[in-house]
Amino acid sequence: MGVGSVNGRILCLTEDRLQFVVREPHQLGPHRGRYRLVRGFVRRGETLEVTNAWQPAVVYVDGPHVAIPVAPAATVRFSVSDRPLRLLGYGTAPRNHG
Repeated sequence: MGVGSVNGRILCLTEDRLQFVVREPHQLGPHRGRYRLVRGFVRRGETLEVTNAWQPAVVYVDGPHVAIPVAPAATVRFSVSDRPLRLLGYGTAPRNHG
């Protein structure tokens, strides 16, 4: 599941920002106990840092197909890359498989 499954926005291919949704946040401090999805955008030049304060975790990139394990106490940094993202898509027209 991607951000669309949690009411995220579908971004244009030319978008210059990264969208994130934390589906199962573990929050410390005064907001502890209030469950809500954490979501937002990272713009070019900004960095989102997430520290795993829990047991072994997984970061899923664009759905369930790319899973990156994250050890306890490890920090993961997200930013917009200067390298273009190469995408492969399929049209909506029926295809002949014969």
